[in-house]
Amino acid sequence: MQQSVWRPLTIGTFDTIGSYFVALAEKKRNISDSARATLTAGEMRTIRGRRDLELVLASLPELGFKKEAAYKEIAECAKTAGLYPCPPEVGPSLSLQYDDQPNGEIVIVAMNPIFVSQRDSRLFAVGHGHVHGRRDSYYLAAGPASKNWALDRRFVFTRGRL
Repeated sequence: MQQSVWRPLTIGTFDTIGSYFVALAEKKRNISDSARATLTAGEMRTIRGRRDLELVLASLPELGFKKEAAYKEIAECAKTAGLYPCPPEVGPSLSLQYDDQPNGEIVIVAMNPIFVSQRDSRLFAVGHGHVHGRRDSYYLAAGPASKNWALDRRFVFTRGRL
């Protein structure tokens, strides 16, 4: 798989999760209930100091999958291609910085899942589309890490370790 940079992203621009809530609201980004729970889970932390990341976008077929796959398998396969999980902060940061996201697109942030309860771990998703009656809505959501992911899903990784 070619590991070309999909887009650069800066993280570490906010000191607290609360600052992200304010920025997302100011930018009129919808935050799903699942994303809100994930952001406020005890495991979610912000990075100290600005960091510039190189993000890579990969679909399951680009990673070599021929059918749906569990997230653990996806992450292991990506690692062999030199792609690594993002810090969780990439979810809200990408939602804030991805102003040119095509309508209808959803990307899943490859990250160490955040546990919001004993049996529920989540990954962030950043999307642009129809939400709450608005056709042109940018949003941050979170989905269960434990499910099998369809071939059409695309994941955001970092190139190189942090």
